This record gives sequence, C-alpha cells and structure tokens, in this order.
Amino acid sequence: MSRIVVPGKDPVTFADCDLTVYQRIGNLIYKASKNPADFQDFRANTADRLVEAGVPDASIEGLQFYVMKDDPALLNLVVPEVKDRSQFGSDADFNAYLVQIATVTIRACKR
Repeated sequence: MSRIVVPGKDPVTFADCDLTVYQRIGNLIYKASKNPADFQDFRANTADRLVEAGVPDASIEGLQFYVMKDDPALLNLVVPEVKDRSQFGSDADFNAYLVQIATVTIRACKR
C-alpha cells in the first residue's frame, strides 16, 4: 500500500478518493516525462510538488524520494516494502496479496 496518502478511502480502487489529487499528480508526472526542466524540478522538489498537488504534508513528512525516468532502453521496476507472511490468516489471503503486489508493480511498468 502506498505511503503517500490521498484524501479518500481506497487508493487501489479509487473508491471515494479525491481523483482531482490523482489528476494533479498525474499532471506532474506527465510534464516531468515530457519536459526535462519539469523533470529536474519534480526531482529536486518532489515533496513540495506533491503537497501542492493536494497530498497532505503529514503523509510524506520525513520520506525521501528518488525520482527516475524510464526510457526505451531502461525500465525501472520498484520492489515495494511488503507485509510479513505472518500477517495473513490463510494461504488464500496471502496468495491474494501476492497478486495485489504483482498487479500494482507490473501496472506501474507502462510503456
């Protein structure tokens, strides 16, 4: 689950989330992808830009950001921090979590 908190209830399905915040973050990422100056600004001022987009400052306070960019020869695959196996009551729950991890990770690898 994301450590960046966007107002709302479910950051995976976007149910009851403030989609305007996601749209603003998407705009930041889009501009950073298209314009080298915007990329450098987003890379240097990530937390500030996220807060300006509507992410509560408290949800990212103390976090470090490493902003990188894919290109035709490089695809960055992020290995997320995951829950411990002992947190799942059944194999079915754990297997569903594995699917969730894979889905979020692979979907982030868009071309």
